[in-house]
Amino acid sequence: MKIDSKNFRVAEEEKVNLNKWPTDVKPIYKSEKQYIKYLKDDIKELTTLQRLLYASDSYAVLLIFQGMDAAGKDGAISHVMSGVNPQGCEVFCFKQPSAEELKHDFLWRTTCRLPERGRIGIFNRSYYEEVLVVRVHPEILHSQGLPPSLVDAQDVWQERYKSIVESEKHLHRNGNSDHQILSPPFEGRTAKAPLPTASGWSNSSRVGFFLLLDQDALSRRTTPSMYGITCSSREGCTYLQQIPV
Repeated sequence: MKIDSKNFRVAEEEKVNLNKWPTDVKPIYKSEKQYIKYLKDDIKELTTLQRLLYASDSYAVLLIFQGMDAAGKDGAISHVMSGVNPQGCEVFCFKQPSAEELKHDFLWRTTCRLPERGRIGIFNRSYYEEVLVVRVHPEILHSQGLPPSLVDAQDVWQERYKSIVESEKHLHRNGNSDHQILSPPFEGRTAKAPLPTASGWSNSSRVGFFLLLDQDALSRRTTPSMYGITCSSREGCTYLQQIPV
């Protein structure tokens, strides 16, 4: 089996239109038995690469899984990373910020959890929430304790994108390879019902707006080692697509 990962990558500074980006592919496997074999082969290769990463002790790998509820982020992480040595890999899930996190800038909580050299870090959601969820729910921005002049500034989102891009360039210059994986909901799966949270961090009813913001975020990635990857609506194909990247 050979998957061309270029089909699922966003090129440097490419303008993304998710309406024209296919999320379905031809079946990669003919049976569940063949799928399991392909997955095992890819995981074996991934295990070998992780050993090389650890032995070199020069680079770190950060995988960012970004997507709405029911997009398959948890399943992708557990399947794709099942062959990775847990001693060399950490997974962090970023939900509603804590009181302590709100006392710092929006990049602080993710910066504190960046992987060490020789290790793999996985973010289930990330700092991109600050230009996605917070943009949909401006009341969250007002609760972050920022000076009024910054909260009400017309270019607040452009400035946040600028901070993200500059931060990623800094990581790239220091040996951290950053890959963002965008996972749209799989076909045939219903989005989870909105949870009754005070801050409104469940957003199943705003899928269209979130996809527009997702494509905006993907279009702003400028560092050569950073790719936005949109995934197949076939769950098994998705896992096989993500490993070669």
